[in-house]
Amino acid sequence: MKELLVLVCLLISTHAKQNDLTGLSFGCGNVTLSCSPDMLLVVERVSYIHGTECEEEEKEKKEEKGEGKDVNQLDLTYKNYIDAAQSVHREYRDTSKQYNHVPTLEELHGLHEPVHEPPLISELVSEDSVDVWDAVLSKCSGYEKGNCPFNIGTQLPHFSSRGRLEVQYTCAEDVYSYCGGQIQSGSGGYLSSPGYPKYYLGGRSCLWNITGGEGQRIEVTLLDTSLRTEDCIEIQVGRRTEARECGRLAEIKRVISTGNFIQIRTIISESSQQILSRRGILLRYKTIGCSAPAPIADGRISMFNGSFAEFTCDQGHVFKSSLATVKTVQCRGNVWSESLEHCISIDFLLQYGGEDVKNALTFTHSHLTQPDIERSGEWKVEVVGTTLVGVLLLVSLSIGVLLYCKYSESGSYHLQDDQLSLKEVESGFPEPKHERY
Repeated sequence: MKELLVLVCLLISTHAKQNDLTGLSFGCGNVTLSCSPDMLLVVERVSYIHGTECEEEEKEKKEEKGEGKDVNQLDLTYKNYIDAAQSVHREYRDTSKQYNHVPTLEELHGLHEPVHEPPLISELVSEDSVDVWDAVLSKCSGYEKGNCPFNIGTQLPHFSSRGRLEVQYTCAEDVYSYCGGQIQSGSGGYLSSPGYPKYYLGGRSCLWNITGGEGQRIEVTLLDTSLRTEDCIEIQVGRRTEARECGRLAEIKRVISTGNFIQIRTIISESSQQILSRRGILLRYKTIGCSAPAPIADGRISMFNGSFAEFTCDQGHVFKSSLATVKTVQCRGNVWSESLEHCISIDFLLQYGGEDVKNALTFTHSHLTQPDIERSGEWKVEVVGTTLVGVLLLVSLSIGVLLYCKYSESGSYHLQDDQLSLKEVESGFPEPKHERY
């Protein structure tokens, strides 16, 4: 186990050398936070856990020094209480089988004098963690002298036991420490009240406006608030107050805006003192997502949602890197996965591009235009077919008209013959003479 911890420490140290902006230090009550003297040490997270191998290590050290076994009184009291209660529970259960009832531990409280009941372990851990966190902030947050050693035994001597302490921190190069102002978030940064961590200004409120790019959101994390009880800090999103902390910060608070703007203000009560003996405030801000990309030449942004952006070239233009008319980029952190690229004319590439570009472009362009040719052929076939159908209809109509006319004339001739015959009969034409032989 110890060898593994040593290996992890070496890996963390190596990472710290490569990137001097972040660090993690852990140990049994003793940690050392290291930053360059010209950088501000910012405590990001503090974790303290009771009942770990650190207690065994503490016990072994005391035994080696001849101080005897070190037994935690709280654990011993709690163990005695449980052992006594369970023992009585077993005795009562053995003597009450005939009643078919097994009493609970609560029912046994009146049978024996209970040992002093310890407080809830979760409450102890929570309270201790807050105390350790505040002690680490008081000792190391805002430190500008290089290494900051922290020892629980020295800073918190009332602790009866030792636990595993982990501190995550950042070495910040630039911290905005003016009383108010307009801040462009960029990729993010840190903001503190003037004088942090030695003091903060009395009788003077500060207002900061943090703005991101179009389509971005702002995340603000309160890392340290050490003010008088009547002094406060507020974080506003639009017209709504999302967080308000007065006095000492009990836990880290995080607020995310709905748009690309967030407002932070301190509310300081009137005071005759110009400097107040508290640390002040320290917070981290950062942007979420990428800002809307700038327009491109001979193309347009066809889609943008903060995580993805799609560009489309105008007709007759392509992206030189891919020779395609559409390009999609992804947001990674706060920057786009690819740099901005403008569209370029296909004719220009065919004339001045290299052979590989010309060959690839000719092949790609032929495939891109093939559907247009097919659509053009289909249109021609449709037009010719429609024309033929029209001609056939006209021919059919002409034939019908001719047949109708012919039929009409033939009918009139037969009607005239019938009328003549009828007139001859009525006028008494002589019957034809029959010759006799």
